[in-house]
Amino acid sequence: MTAVVVKIGGSLLTHPHFASGLRWWLSRQSRWRQVFLIVGGGEIIDAVRRIDAAQRCDAVAIHWLCVRLMRHTIELVAPWLPEATVLQRPTDWADCVDEARPGCFLVPPDLFYSPDSGDSLPCDWTTTSDSIAALLANKLGTRNLVLLKSCPLPVNADVQRLADLGIVDPTLPRLVDSDWRIECVAWPADGERPGAGVVVAAGNPDERLPTLGSILHREGRGKGADFR
Repeated sequence: MTAVVVKIGGSLLTHPHFASGLRWWLSRQSRWRQVFLIVGGGEIIDAVRRIDAAQRCDAVAIHWLCVRLMRHTIELVAPWLPEATVLQRPTDWADCVDEARPGCFLVPPDLFYSPDSGDSLPCDWTTTSDSIAALLANKLGTRNLVLLKSCPLPVNADVQRLADLGIVDPTLPRLVDSDWRIECVAWPADGERPGAGVVVAAGNPDERLPTLGSILHREGRGKGADFR
């Protein structure tokens, strides 16, 4: 296998021992030639969500603000992974993709996703780092996606079920189909080494109406889906 995109849930950043646990987990992903890391926004974005709930800010402006803020969680994680390369500029991104050089790469989302990039993700709270990670995988030409989550995972769930439960965002099921290999890893609360991941069925993209999970997510009551 060649490339995989790994989304690190932002809520994991405050787990004790997560840094060492993440290094341990990444050391066991040798089957991948390239590992691209997206880091969720965690408590930084939670603060923006609370301000937005109180002040009813412009949804599109808040969306792009959160995308830019995800650079800061990249900066927090980078010292934990000295072997990883942080892609800082568009030329870094282009060179990495063109050369397909092996390694582990931390990717700020605004390198590939911006108001001018022409992507069709909803610019509101229904799009989180789950869908942004899937967008990155699509742009890389891979269908391999791993989601590191801070909540327990149900047994035999597909992506739509995870969205209904608020574990992934409501947009993700519309972006993936049965060609994708999506693995969810439930991280233990103490941040130590996780168990084996669970491969979930992607199903087929559709245009379902908002589900209970998406409503809870927008109201801040979904516990697993980390924006950005």
